[in-house]
Amino acid sequence: MALCRRIARLVAEVGQSRPEASMYTEARAASAWRASGALGAPQVHSIHSIWLKGHPTELPLRGQGRPGPDHSLEEFQYSAGFFDGAGHVVEDVSGWRLELTLPSEQQDVLLRFHDLYGGILSSSEAHSSVGAQLKWALAGAPSRRAAAALSGAVALQRPQLLLAAHWRCKKAPASPSLSKRAALAACRWMRPESPAEFTWPYFAGLFDALGCIVCINDLILLELRHSSSSYLERLRRFLLGEAHGASDVSQLVSVRHFHRSSRLVVHEPSSRITLRRLLQAGSILRREAVLVLSRRAPRSPKGLRRLLQARGCATVAAGGSGSGGSSRIRLVQLSQSRARHLEARGRQSEAEDRRHALVLLHLHCASRSVSITHHP
Repeated sequence: MALCRRIARLVAEVGQSRPEASMYTEARAASAWRASGALGAPQVHSIHSIWLKGHPTELPLRGQGRPGPDHSLEEFQYSAGFFDGAGHVVEDVSGWRLELTLPSEQQDVLLRFHDLYGGILSSSEAHSSVGAQLKWALAGAPSRRAAAALSGAVALQRPQLLLAAHWRCKKAPASPSLSKRAALAACRWMRPESPAEFTWPYFAGLFDALGCIVCINDLILLELRHSSSSYLERLRRFLLGEAHGASDVSQLVSVRHFHRSSRLVVHEPSSRITLRRLLQAGSILRREAVLVLSRRAPRSPKGLRRLLQARGCATVAAGGSGSGGSSRIRLVQLSQSRARHLEARGRQSEAEDRRHALVLLHLHCASRSVSITHHP
């Protein structure tokens, strides 16, 4: 209730002003200028059609979907988790707009959002090193309905979605004391609140957006990074509560805190169990990797590397197979939001990664009563 009252005050302080319309006009003109390739800017590779149900479909694709009897609760919870990790709430002339931008290879997630909530699926003008991208956007009254539905099931994006859900253009006062951009920035600084309970479909969507699978020799670790340490601690308690029958539950899931971010790690053998649970919960983007890694991995790191690279699931981290360190095989980054998050928050040094991998290897071997000796 306290968060709802803070959002209501933000909505009351945001005023309507004419310069906002000119701001969007200038933004469209700037994007068109960049897309034209002027001044040596790179050309944007647009996508004109996608394959849908075995037939090519022209873009943009419009729809008026709404969650109904044909959609399960698990699909809605998965979409909430994925939007919590990779979605964005941005300014729009009609109030606020929900957006999700992903590479074209990940169109299955965007099609699910388009089927659930409607909106427009089009080619994105964003420049990316991963190739052409698709964007799902939802504005107007459907965006307010979708924001109201998602706000009760998300944690990280709840303030932004509450702001979008409670926004009414005609009822907003004419006080220019606070701009819409300042209100959105204030929402980003609010402490994330967890939903009533975490579910496996929600965690599957969140892990598809932000998670990372790391293979160290014959070990499989699941990693998830975020700037909110309290949110990762709540996720840790959820995963520990699902790890029934384990001898030492506290060693299965850990959270490490750094200067600007925290990292949640799921260790063996709970990582393989979690992979199978993610597959059962409806994971989309990680389905191929989960099918490979949920089985017994090859004893040789080279064998696992060839298996993953043959399926296009992973790359070998640079400097990971040097002397005194373990070979690290990290899955290729999926969403563009995950890449931007890592670039903004920073990554710890390779030496610290190798020391942490060695500690995990000692813990794993100690659980099996196997003694190992490390020679620097």
